[in-house]
Amino acid sequence: MGPVTPLLAVSEEVRKRDPLADIFWIGTYTGPERSLIKEYNIPFKAICSGKFRRYWSLRHIADNFHFVAGFFQALVFLIQKRPDVIVTAGGFVSVPVVLAGWLLRIPSLVHQQDVRPGLANQIMCNFARKVTVAFEVSKKGFRHKRPIWIGNPVREDIFHSNRIESLEYFDLDNEKPVLLILGGGTGAQKINEIVQGSIYKLLEFCNVIHVTGIGKVGELKSQPGYRVFQFLTEGMVHAYDAANVVVSRAGMGTLTELTAMQKPSIIIPMPDSHQELNAEAFAKQDAVQYLHQKALTSEKFSDVIKYTFDNLEKFQERAKSMNKILPRGAKVKMTDIIFELATKEARREA
Repeated sequence: MGPVTPLLAVSEEVRKRDPLADIFWIGTYTGPERSLIKEYNIPFKAICSGKFRRYWSLRHIADNFHFVAGFFQALVFLIQKRPDVIVTAGGFVSVPVVLAGWLLRIPSLVHQQDVRPGLANQIMCNFARKVTVAFEVSKKGFRHKRPIWIGNPVREDIFHSNRIESLEYFDLDNEKPVLLILGGGTGAQKINEIVQGSIYKLLEFCNVIHVTGIGKVGELKSQPGYRVFQFLTEGMVHAYDAANVVVSRAGMGTLTELTAMQKPSIIIPMPDSHQELNAEAFAKQDAVQYLHQKALTSEKFSDVIKYTFDNLEKFQERAKSMNKILPRGAKVKMTDIIFELATKEARREA
């Protein structure tokens, strides 16, 4: 449950160790993750989800109703499936599931991706058997648990060794370098507008693959050297492989994959959000370029991209320092914990 890519990475490792493992995914009715989950042949169960806010809002009324409904949906589903372990990487849809699992004495593992622990994870850690964190500094955010610093799991299938094949996938020539622009799971309209205002200047010196987010394409149209998509699933592997430089939000799923591939990256975090702390953690190590959206214009954006390509070797070297922030081997470590919890639960029931 929760953020998709790290849990998909763990599902790969679980199936590698136990090909007969029964894995299922609980998510929201409207989340964009459903199509990606299906590609991994994982059954998907949608439940109601309500968001917990730290401020007063009339939406609390509807959210409370959705939370209660989601709790009973999760309770019935868990009784039917009776899993050995519940694993979540955050998200409010996970809270009723972890609570229902706690009532049924099903152990939970909660993984904290972002630097700052979210409210959902802070709630769930009180009911979880184990807590893991991507960033070492995040351990301070959990007072009543002893989190284990493991880094963040990454999928095997993002590693693709045939760049020429990837360029052909997008029908791009090999004469210009490739810029990949990612707007995050829900899209980033401001970034899309900046790209729209700078695309012709960008195309003078690079090819562009642009993932806008679902429903965020607007007036953007594919043209020679420019490929625009609302969402990529299978094609994402080719997009990463083709790219020389990546522009992205600071969601931890993407940052983890960029770290694993050591891609020169330009990060534009969502303003006034937890993503700013994620971006700062990488920028402090000089591993990425950090751009503030509020001060960003199309002209400044194209200038930064041009400077990056003109000094590509320098930024490729800097990208190697990403591994200082997120250690390798996270999915193996998390899977070890999952099997440990499952074994202890089996012994308890025996």
